[in-house]
Amino acid sequence: MKEKKPKSPILVFATMIFLLMFIVLPPLFRSLFPVEEIVEEVKNDYMLTCIKVSAGENLRIVSKISYVNKVPMTNEIVYMPYAASSDEAIINDVDENILTAAEELALFRKIEGVLIADEDLNVAVSIKKEVIDNNSENLEFANFLLPTALEQQEYYEGQGYSCNLN
Repeated sequence: MKEKKPKSPILVFATMIFLLMFIVLPPLFRSLFPVEEIVEEVKNDYMLTCIKVSAGENLRIVSKISYVNKVPMTNEIVYMPYAASSDEAIINDVDENILTAAEELALFRKIEGVLIADEDLNVAVSIKKEVIDNNSENLEFANFLLPTALEQQEYYEGQGYSCNLN
């Protein structure tokens, strides 16, 4: 009969270290190189749309404020010439607390970062959150992108707009 060769202690030691690596290295790599978990956020995206027809200026003003995760991101305001029909509610800008379109546009032109585009007879204004944050000391300007949709709706309705939250 053949004699069994004794196993080399170096081979046994190398095998134990090799197998031990399968136990020790995975947790070590997980802590050194963490994998970012992909978590789907539930987004609360919605838009507040406010419309006003100004008889004195013959304008229809539409403001659309977009919200992402309940934070206002942009306010897009469009001033359009408008010939009112007899059955529509028209706001007469008699109240001195209500800003006229000319006053609003003059305010926007003073603020750096507000995008104003004159297209044909329409004037489009885009106000981003960053611009409001950079000009937070101007309270009259800050009213055009208030922190919550309810506050924004109350402000616009006080200015004679009718609002709808989508």
